[in-house]
Amino acid sequence: MKLKAFVPLLQGLPTFLRTKPIASIFSRMAEVPSSTDSAPRGDLHKWEGMWANGIGKGDAFDCGTGCPALAELIQQQILPKSENGLSTAFVPGCGRGYDAVALAEAGYTVLGLDLAPTAVEAANRYLEEMNGIQNPEGACSFEEGDFFGVSQRFDVIFDYTFLCALPPELRKPWAEKMKSSLKPGGELITLIFPICEKEGGPPYAMSVELVRDLCEGAGLEAVGPVGLLPPELCNRGRDGGPGSMFGASSALGRWRLAASPSN
Repeated sequence: MKLKAFVPLLQGLPTFLRTKPIASIFSRMAEVPSSTDSAPRGDLHKWEGMWANGIGKGDAFDCGTGCPALAELIQQQILPKSENGLSTAFVPGCGRGYDAVALAEAGYTVLGLDLAPTAVEAANRYLEEMNGIQNPEGACSFEEGDFFGVSQRFDVIFDYTFLCALPPELRKPWAEKMKSSLKPGGELITLIFPICEKEGGPPYAMSVELVRDLCEGAGLEAVGPVGLLPPELCNRGRDGGPGSMFGASSALGRWRLAASPSN
């Protein structure tokens, strides 16, 4: 992967976990009860409680900037787009919306989705701070809602710390929903984090093997190798080096829904 384009991004990254230690954020989340019979509703209370308590740029799980690995894929112009009509993209668990905005600037009509109303408010404020989408071919909207209730199909879906936030029993439904949310020939990009050994969650420990089994088990095809990212393409604190959250690394996987009549 090319690295030169990321020098300004890396220089501008905020100090990881600048003001709110990740342990205290997730401990507050664990204190909120939820029902295993209604995971989305329980998750809403958890995540909204965290955002309502104040998640600033660069705090806790907010990276303060977009994902360098996604920016690299966009720069290489290798992600699928519709031959006719709008090219669409989806970012579930979008948070403040950095990556949704990046995809919109690349010419996609993007849906950023989050369970937490306060996260959606923060994303809309970020979009205003950026003076909207400058690329006339792109557009971006942020909505509050449940991932499993989305009915649209997309050319590109970007998952970054969304799968790791779901209870393990929702992993196979996640994979099936991702498949059904892709257009034929569309691509799911998984930024796999945190790759580490840890108990419990969220975030739950991830691995390349886990995500591969889920995606291929749902009928998606790997696009190229799936492997660990170099530090230059990781958000700060997520490269497996000193000071990384949970000592965890990041990996990138790309998964395509075959463009065939069977899909």
